[in-house]
Amino acid sequence: RRSRDLMAQSVGGCDVFVHLALSQIIEQCTAYRRLSKVKDACQALLDDIAAKKHQGHTVETVVAYVEPLKLACESMEPKLAIIALDCLQKLMAYRFIRNDMYHTPKKMPDGTLRTHSVLSTVVATICQCIKIANEPIVQLQIIRCSLTAVTDCEAHDNALQSLVSSVFSLMIHSKESINQTTARTHLTQMINFIFNRLESSEADTSPPVPIPDSMTSNGTNGGDS
Repeated sequence: RRSRDLMAQSVGGCDVFVHLALSQIIEQCTAYRRLSKVKDACQALLDDIAAKKHQGHTVETVVAYVEPLKLACESMEPKLAIIALDCLQKLMAYRFIRNDMYHTPKKMPDGTLRTHSVLSTVVATICQCIKIANEPIVQLQIIRCSLTAVTDCEAHDNALQSLVSSVFSLMIHSKESINQTTARTHLTQMINFIFNRLESSEADTSPPVPIPDSMTSNGTNGGDS
């Protein structure tokens, strides 16, 4: 845990993961014209990193790093999704992506301001990769990412439901026995973590047990002997 916290303090440490992933994605995109948008987004971020445009562990930096990885997953190209999911898992494991980071609020037609967490965007990206059919390695990456999002980033609410549902679906429907077993094991860990977190939260918020008057007086019965 200490090493992860130290890593999270330096964006440069996560640059290593991101730089490698982006370079690999660009290489895979070269042969496909339809993936030019993904390729351009990855190259633009690499240029920004080289120019040191993203300094510090800020929401803006995290969003910038996540966007091309999100596009890679949205391409539904298995090779790109595997690279992007692996990078997202590392960024979550090292707490570069946290559950307390929110996008800039946007004004809705009714005048209200709405926002959502960066983690919820990442979770939606992870879970949509389940649509990539019959790709065992993609499925394993989804399972790994889901566990990390729950245990390291403490995903909650709709994001948590989506992660549990996705891993459960893979446990039931995956055609690979190793993936079914892995999904079952990781799902068990996720559920245990969730219940432990709930029990810990209840213990922290529970009111103190009142002490009967009889226990505050001298003598076990609290009255005259």
